[in-house]
Amino acid sequence: MVAQVWRVLAGVVHLGDVAFEADDCGHAEGSVVGGAAGKRSLHAAAGLWGLPPARLLSLLTTRTIEAGNGGNGAKRPTSVH
Repeated sequence: MVAQVWRVLAGVVHLGDVAFEADDCGHAEGSVVGGAAGKRSLHAAAGLWGLPPARLLSLLTTRTIEAGNGGNGAKRPTSVH
């Protein structure tokens, strides 16, 4: 149990080193992880939490809006602003 708490805490500390930048792909909104150090920290956090790095990135940069009873959610990129 204690080891799991340390893994969660270590992942949060790694996420503190991740910087997000505006997505330059022409989208009105969106963000990406900036810099090699940020990408390494994202990978470290994902590894500690047992997630693929792409999934963690998606969770951090996409928001889902759901309305009604169990309807399909609308996914939108999250901006850095």
